[in-house]
Formats: sequence, C-alpha cells, structure tokens
Amino acid sequence: MNINKFTGILIIGMNAFYFIPETVKIILTGGGPFGFGLLILPFTLFLNLFTIPSILILTNKYKNRKILTWINLLGLFICAFCLGYFIRSAE
Repeated sequence: MNINKFTGILIIGMNAFYFIPETVKIILTGGGPFGFGLLILPFTLFLNLFTIPSILILTNKYKNRKILTWINLLGLFICAFCLGYFIRSAE
C-alpha cells in the first residue's frame, strides 16, 4: 500500500467516525444551549472537505497525481491535530 492510499484511508476514517458525525450533531442541536457550538462548525466543515481529494486519490484515474498527494498529507496533519485538540478539549 503506497502513501497515497494510506493517507486517503486515514482521512476518510477520521471524517467518517468523528468529524462528519460531529458536524451533524452541531447542526441538529443548533450549536448547543447557547449556540457556542456554531463557532466550531466552520472548522469541521473545512475538515470535511478533505474527504474529496481522499476519495479521488483512491480512484485509478487520479492515483498518481502529486498535488493530491500533497493535499492529502496536509489534510492528514490538519485533521490529526484537530482530532487530538477536539478530543482533549472534550475531556
């Protein structure tokens, strides 16, 4: 398995199991009691956008694109940092 598929699968996994459900929860609850959760919504929507190049890198047509590899590596670092920050702040 090369680095393209590995980063793509990791980003899709982080989005599928944490960021997309968190985004849906924020939207459905209206941001919580005072609406402060709406401040986090732009960040989670930005992180959800990294699933697009991750899905593209898994197809045969785009698997060797260097720009998608760099976008996925950048997205992996940003998603991992935000995941750690959000989980740590929830404790």
